[in-house]
Amino acid sequence: MEKQSKYNFNFTKNDYLTPPELIEKLLSFKGEREFDLDVCCRFKNIPAKKHYVFGETDGLKAPWERFNWMNPPFDTGYEWVKKAVAEQQKGNTTFSILPTRTETAFWQEYIIKNPLCLVQHLRKGLNFIDPETMKPVTMQKKNPQTGMIEETPGVYKNALSVVIFAGVPWGVRVGGEYELNGLYSPIRIIDL
Repeated sequence: MEKQSKYNFNFTKNDYLTPPELIEKLLSFKGEREFDLDVCCRFKNIPAKKHYVFGETDGLKAPWERFNWMNPPFDTGYEWVKKAVAEQQKGNTTFSILPTRTETAFWQEYIIKNPLCLVQHLRKGLNFIDPETMKPVTMQKKNPQTGMIEETPGVYKNALSVVIFAGVPWGVRVGGEYELNGLYSPIRIIDL
């Protein structure tokens, strides 16, 4: 049975796969067909020229490419965010999906205060893929009306964000922030 975390998402594993429809939107947003590198994956399910697969290449130690994808294990997300910022300072751009924890030190220091970070908070209903079954994650819940156990989508509810660590500014600087593709927000929210 899936567990419900205090952050309002369900989990039993640390490495759910990113839904393909989200990847398609992100690549379209950037005008690309694939990433140069998936920096931390268990399976090669992301369209990328190169993949750092767990157990083969340590993405925290190896160099990254110009255009990267990162869906880090949630229990080591802080280390991956630090690496994404280090790569950003080299001019490399990393698209990532991260738990939205704006109250944490790493969000404050590495994302919110980073003028070249772009953030899109995801709407509820994103359904990740179970790496063992290659099917959408589900959970079992008791139906309060019937008392029967039912299987429902195991969605992550308002707890995730796409964070883009832009290696170079995208657009024109406006009042201390960047205008991106005609969109402007003082907190750098993007619309996917």
